[in-house]
Amino acid sequence: MPTVEEKFDIIIIGTGLSASCFIYELIEKLEIKINLLWIGPLDTRPQTVCTWEPKSSDPWYKDFIQQKWNSWYFKFDNETISHSSINYNYIAIDAQLLRKKAMSKIADFNWITRDTSSVLDVSRDNGVFTIKTPERSFLAEDVIDTRPPDYQKDSILQHFYGLKLRAKSRDFRSFPKDVCLMDFDINQEDPTGPCFIYALPFSNSEILIETTFFSKMIKNKVSYISQIRTWLKSRHNLELDDYEIIESEHGVIPMGKIIPIDDSLARLGSAGYATKTSTGYTFEYILKQTKSIIDQIHQKQHLTTYNPHPKPLAALDYIFLKVVKDNPSLMPRIFMQMALKLKPDTFVEFMSEKNTFLTSFKMIMAMPKIPFIRSLLKIGLKRNV
Repeated sequence: MPTVEEKFDIIIIGTGLSASCFIYELIEKLEIKINLLWIGPLDTRPQTVCTWEPKSSDPWYKDFIQQKWNSWYFKFDNETISHSSINYNYIAIDAQLLRKKAMSKIADFNWITRDTSSVLDVSRDNGVFTIKTPERSFLAEDVIDTRPPDYQKDSILQHFYGLKLRAKSRDFRSFPKDVCLMDFDINQEDPTGPCFIYALPFSNSEILIETTFFSKMIKNKVSYISQIRTWLKSRHNLELDDYEIIESEHGVIPMGKIIPIDDSLARLGSAGYATKTSTGYTFEYILKQTKSIIDQIHQKQHLTTYNPHPKPLAALDYIFLKVVKDNPSLMPRIFMQMALKLKPDTFVEFMSEKNTFLTSFKMIMAMPKIPFIRSLLKIGLKRNV
């Protein structure tokens, strides 16, 4: 039996991006004295996280930005639509480096204790949490859980596999310098759902290429790499074997409802509803959640999950996702129509939830009307049954 050891004010579970962002900001902004335990095995995965950032901003994570672009493009059926933003940059963040820096930063603060144990169980009795590990247990007044969520069996998953390539005999001078946000001109005959290629050109000698699927079934590594290999050959007449694979990335993002969570503790990250369900973007919502939890700490409140998505926009996301789920073969055309009919900054505001009601209306008007109306009616009928 594990024995109870120390008691902490707060225990944060997990060492991924959301926990690291929270620790980084907490160290900078904490104004009261607390005793905190950061628990979980070290997360060493390569991870590139992207988001749109106002060009005028000066964020705390600027040292972790690998590259910025103000242009991106979409491809489908041999058609290309390009966007150039006036107010926003598309940025790539080295999340692995951010995690490492957060981990090294805590060494200077004796009010943070680090433990690499895996958490087996979290329970609460008489207002006190017990965190059980294989070796021992810890007590806390509040818990922040950043571990990935469970999702419903019928959820659409955005799953991807990426290769970061470095030039050997051939470089990437022939590649466009802009972000390839979505290239749907690949095999769309897979019954599990639509897919596209996503590419970030870091330089003439380095690029990240990901294949992304929207489906209920996760693929094996060979299938993902085959898709990337085929795209390189068919789109750019390049051979994958001509490049050094620096690292690979793999991820699964549930696009829709996650399994209801225990509201007695605070969730941070995807399990706390940080992910925008229609797009999969998460980073900037983690920052909003982090701010909310730090505010709760300063106000000496019991920590609770903060959902960063306003209900009207969350409802719109649900409808959008319903359209895609009911009409998977239309997904390429839906995004191409949005890219064609929306101005670049309006598109960014929808994708990153900087949208107003007017932006949302423009997005609705850009979507195919009949599938949208059908999905809306299905949702209405289901709620009235």
